[in-house]
Amino acid sequence: MTFNQIFHFILNELSAGNLPQNIGVYTLLVLLVWIVVVQFKQQSGKYRTR
Repeated sequence: MTFNQIFHFILNELSAGNLPQNIGVYTLLVLLVWIVVVQFKQQSGKYRTR
């Protein structure tokens, strides 16, 4: 499979229906990833020595 096929497969699997639902799903997905990244940064910052 090429990158293009994988990308389209992921988009099709994450499709929730019509456009407003898709925007909502992608917004929630981005927010979830952002929360995980912030939590990881905070946890890694606790163990960093200065």
